[in-house]
Amino acid sequence: MFDEFAVETLQKLKDPGLLLVGAKKNGKRNVMTIGWGFVGVMWRRKVFVVLVRPSRFTHEFVEDGGEFTVNVPDEGMEKAVAHCGEVSGRDITNSRNPNFIW
Repeated sequence: MFDEFAVETLQKLKDPGLLLVGAKKNGKRNVMTIGWGFVGVMWRRKVFVVLVRPSRFTHEFVEDGGEFTVNVPDEGMEKAVAHCGEVSGRDITNSRNPNFIW
């Protein structure tokens, strides 16, 4: 099961990308597209490792909230993934994109 998940995740990581969502303690959230990461097993635990640069808007959300999610988009979400990779949440609220359902 994990191998199937890892293969699908890595394929979508390459194209169109995955979505990383960070949320602050006040409930505000931001979503960004990621195009790389590490999927594996560490100390018998399944892990997905990403690094978010401090200059990225999402960084402050992850730091404040202390956690994040990595989301594997369904087929048909390519426009939403591209949007979040092209437009910063500093400039527009990505989570209000009509392609997302919260």
